[in-house]
Amino acid sequence: EPAATSDAGGVVRFLSASSRASYARAEYPGYTSGYVWIRSGHEEPSAAWTVLLFRPATLEVLVRDTLGAPRPGLTARLTSRTDERVQGVAGNLGWASEHPRKGLTDPAGRCVLAGLPARVAVTLEILDGFQLLRREEHPLRLEPGEQRVLACTVGSGCTVRGFALAADGRPASNVVVWLAPDDGSGSMDSACAREVVATTHGDGRGRFTFERVAAGAWRLAPAPRGQKGSDASAHVACRLVIEPDQIEAEVWLESEVVERSAPR
Repeated sequence: EPAATSDAGGVVRFLSASSRASYARAEYPGYTSGYVWIRSGHEEPSAAWTVLLFRPATLEVLVRDTLGAPRPGLTARLTSRTDERVQGVAGNLGWASEHPRKGLTDPAGRCVLAGLPARVAVTLEILDGFQLLRREEHPLRLEPGEQRVLACTVGSGCTVRGFALAADGRPASNVVVWLAPDDGSGSMDSACAREVVATTHGDGRGRFTFERVAAGAWRLAPAPRGQKGSDASAHVACRLVIEPDQIEAEVWLESEVVERSAPR
């Protein structure tokens, strides 16, 4: 990829192919990287696109069990979407999540994650090996240079039992149910497949079960039956919030179809 260094005025010039969409990454010691979407109209210094660089933030995570005892040896993981860090972009580019920032809790249940991007929505997850124990209900946004301490309580997981109804009100037969993190959209379509963390099948009489669901906010819906990439058969999602000490939950799903889901 082309690279260039800024001059004394902070202006940098480099060549980028106009035949494809691309972005630039700006780096400076002591700051987190800044990303900008390359568009036409900024070919002259007088119309240069401004890239904002922020001081990195730090998050200290303290993990306890439901009795208040520290949980050592757990993984604290922060994830964010790449397009959250690209400046000058409206809407979702459909890019995958960035490589997560993660670390292990020490004997005191403490983990420090440093060098974090500021003013970017990041999601905290606590894992025991590959098992997800908690996912924060709301994304975190840290300010430049901020050092935040966050206490988390983790449990052993929740059993979610549900009942699915078909559009005519009868129990749904052969239903497949998706479980995914809640993103506030209120629906699930075939494009959500990459976000699904668990899938279960009904028993033929509309009943289904998810075991050991982690604490956090989730959405459940019947798996869409449209072609891959199509949102024509998106289903209304049921929102479910699991508390750290919760061991059971019940949900009802109705096969209500959204003709066109919200743009993703």
